[in-house]
Amino acid sequence: MNNALEKEHWAKKEIPIYRLTTIALFTLVLSILSIFLCSTRLGITGLTTTTDKGYINVTVMFHTEISLGLNSTVFKAANPGQTRNSYNSSEMENCYADNHCGLNVTNDGNVFINITILETENLFDSGTYNASQHFTYNVTMQDLDYVNGYGGKGDCSTGYSNGLPGPDSNGRTGQWRAVPRDSEEVAICYLNSTSTPEDDNRPDIARVELNITVPTDESTGLKSGTLTFTASSA
Repeated sequence: MNNALEKEHWAKKEIPIYRLTTIALFTLVLSILSIFLCSTRLGITGLTTTTDKGYINVTVMFHTEISLGLNSTVFKAANPGQTRNSYNSSEMENCYADNHCGLNVTNDGNVFINITILETENLFDSGTYNASQHFTYNVTMQDLDYVNGYGGKGDCSTGYSNGLPGPDSNGRTGQWRAVPRDSEEVAICYLNSTSTPEDDNRPDIARVELNITVPTDESTGLKSGTLTFTASSA
């Protein structure tokens, strides 16, 4: 009797084979999943990885700024009908070297610029005043690369081969040009912003040379005029 009960007791505790197999497989799947998760977190070599890129954007603002290193040009006294040229130091007050007596315009910004010119206060008061005869200007660039460099964008200031035409009947470029009084015009074109130590070869400086002829009917006395220069990005 006791043996029979004992056998029945153990029979109830036995686990079927198919359940053991299912448990074993389930345990195996969990183990593999655990290994996969650990491998992904650890970044084990040989596993598939992905990359992405982060982009950085910034806009650098340009600014245009000019200054006049020599902002006053004083001619020696002249009679009606006489001519004075800022290129010649002998015709200027307090200037002792040719080609250094005009107005020096410097590009203090960070981009190439164009500069317009306009006579905002009249130099002469004569009723016969004609700028093409009495008040002309020309530009000298100190940039050694100006004519042949910059992909042909240079060589366009007044007085250069691609600049504004002169006052003669043929309209040739490379000449002196009448100082504008009614509306501004681009006198200096594609002026560089790069500064170099050499005073005579600084790409950021342009010299505006002036030529005056006193009208024959101009009244006597001290004459003063004002030129206004305005810069914009080229």
